[in-house]
Amino acid sequence: MIFLHGYPLDHTIWKPLIPYLTGEVRLILPDLRGHGNSVVPAGIYSMELMAEDILSLMNKLGLKKAILVGHSMGGYASLAFARDHADRLAGLVLVASQCFLDSPDKMQGRMEDAIRVETSRDTAFIADKMLPNLSADPHILNQLRGLIA
Repeated sequence: MIFLHGYPLDHTIWKPLIPYLTGEVRLILPDLRGHGNSVVPAGIYSMELMAEDILSLMNKLGLKKAILVGHSMGGYASLAFARDHADRLAGLVLVASQCFLDSPDKMQGRMEDAIRVETSRDTAFIADKMLPNLSADPHILNQLRGLIA
């Protein structure tokens, strides 16, 4: 099982699941391109490009098939993988994600956020904007704020 995190998080969001799944399945928790400890190459990070990254990871690990578990943006990347590499997919789980395109307003908001981060390097507003939708637990919110920053 390959667990793909959402934006602007990293693989550590899946750590609480490890005790429940260890020994049951092989767990692979990568950081998607530009997140966590991954490389940050220049350019646009499309879902198709992330799907190719997943395929490269599977090839490197010698995996013929995998179950993808995609959270939010990770779900979008998982869907791109499913579309382009269905023969390599053993299953698909979407967590707080969707299979439809974002609305024009949501896409515009994402572009505005990206431009703001790129030009100002300000990430605090992303945390302020997203945290209320991620959890109500203050302990988790503090961890996520640091992760997003």
